[in-house]
Amino acid sequence: MRSAAPNHRALAFLLAGLCLLVVVVIALEARYPFQLEQEERIAPANPNLADLVPTQERGEEIALPPLGNYEEIVARPLFRPSRRPPDPEKAAAEEARKKAMEEAERLKSHVKDLFILSGVVVTAEKTVALLQDIKNNKSLRVSEGEKLEGWKVQQIFPNRVLFRDDGRSETLELIRNFESTERKPPRRRRAVRRSNHR
Repeated sequence: MRSAAPNHRALAFLLAGLCLLVVVVIALEARYPFQLEQEERIAPANPNLADLVPTQERGEEIALPPLGNYEEIVARPLFRPSRRPPDPEKAAAEEARKKAMEEAERLKSHVKDLFILSGVVVTAEKTVALLQDIKNNKSLRVSEGEKLEGWKVQQIFPNRVLFRDDGRSETLELIRNFESTERKPPRRRRAVRRSNHR
């Protein structure tokens, strides 16, 4: 039993020595801070970037060349294969042709090719049609008088919407995707009799 007591005493002295060593290290750290902190004081944390970039004297401005030096670039555009400026008459004719094609395409279009009527909401104050835009796959809420793709919503009925466009009128009917409400009578199963053969 005596041999166990000196081990405890040695362990106590060892722990006390370690605690004393930790206290000395903390005191030294407080008295003489770590070297990196002194380097951070020398170099500021957020340096002014303008001070880091070499510049001309503060009073001097950078002189730009005159705009006349760039006339050749304007006269010969870099991103055109011919390096010639566009002809204004041809550009205007091309723009007019595009507009005419868009207008012709719009006149050929039908409401049923553009929208699906998925519902109508009727309240005392307002009637709203719920449309599905086929091209953009978006749901739309429209009231009477609004325009969509050149078509004006003329009138909203409980089961259809009347559209007008330059004298033309088309009706969009409500799509109903209801399953059949008829119930088929259940099939009668034929009773299968098993005979007991012994």
